[in-house]
Amino acid sequence: MIYRKSTKHKTITADNGFDFDARLDAFTSSLDEKQIDYEVETNPVAGFIAFIKYQVIVEIPESVKEEHELHGDRFYCGSCPRMAKNTDGRFKWLRCDLDGKLHHTETSSCCNAFYEWLETGKWKERSEEDEQ
Repeated sequence: MIYRKSTKHKTITADNGFDFDARLDAFTSSLDEKQIDYEVETNPVAGFIAFIKYQVIVEIPESVKEEHELHGDRFYCGSCPRMAKNTDGRFKWLRCDLDGKLHHTETSSCCNAFYEWLETGKWKERSEEDEQ
C-alpha cells in the first residue's frame, strides 16, 4: 500500500455571522471526528469568509489483495479452498497447496493469489512477493 499526503482546501462563506459560524463549526467538527489537523484563516475585513487547509492521507493499493482490504473485504487462510486442513491436533500450522510451506494458520491473511482467484475464478501460482 502506498500512503501519500494530499493537501485539501475548503472555503466557507456566508451572508451573516450565524450561518457562517454554523457552517464553519460543522466542517471543522467533521475534521475533528476523523482526527485530521487543519488550519483556519479568516479575514474580518473581507467579511464572513474562512479558508481551511487540511491534509488527508490517500491510500493507493498496489495489489488485488490491498484493493479488497481497502474496501473491507478481508479473508483468512482458513476459508481458502487450497488450504490443506491439518487433522493432527498437535499442530496449529496448515500447509498451503500453492507454496507448499507449513507456516499458515486459519487466521493468517490470505495471499494475493486467493484474491485474484476471487475475481477471475482461476488460480495463479504464488510468487515470492506474495509471501509478505
